[in-house]
Amino acid sequence: MNILKGDVNKGEIEIIRSNNEFRTAYFEFIQDHVLFPNGKQGEYSRIEPIMGGAAVLPINSKGDFILIKTFRHAIRSFSIEAPRGFIKENEGPFKAAMRELLEEINVVSADLIHMGFTTPENSIMNSHVHLLYAHNLIFNESITNDSDSGTICEVLSFSKESMKQKILNNEIRDGYTVNLFLKAMLLGLV
Repeated sequence: MNILKGDVNKGEIEIIRSNNEFRTAYFEFIQDHVLFPNGKQGEYSRIEPIMGGAAVLPINSKGDFILIKTFRHAIRSFSIEAPRGFIKENEGPFKAAMRELLEEINVVSADLIHMGFTTPENSIMNSHVHLLYAHNLIFNESITNDSDSGTICEVLSFSKESMKQKILNNEIRDGYTVNLFLKAMLLGLV
């Protein structure tokens, strides 16, 4: 990945040198020795994803949002959220979104609208996740959930008002899902 080294003369944090600490199938963990605009030196850690991501907000013909309830290891609890995943090699955001819709909620066809992207956790992670809106969904009820880990325990549907209340009550607190919902509202899609 081509990373901006930065320039302290422009008010940026400049990378003097980087050490790749370790790598997994999904992320690379890097420790940077940096120069701050005030002239002081320090250390910064960052995470570089190996691949990009796509998150998709599906809405059915009744106008309900289709979300999943899944167990998230990092927070050690269940989370209600929109389907999402990594963009695999030779995939773009639309193909990745369709794959995730099929794997997570059994949607075999949908019309997709690209709503932009988000940079979650941008204080530590250089991740660009595409945000998509899916409508005109066609479900295949004859297949079962095919998520990678089997942690999706339930597919749920929520009205627009219910989504708002669940976000306000912190029942839906996943950043991608909140971002997708807000973006769709601002774009006039919902």
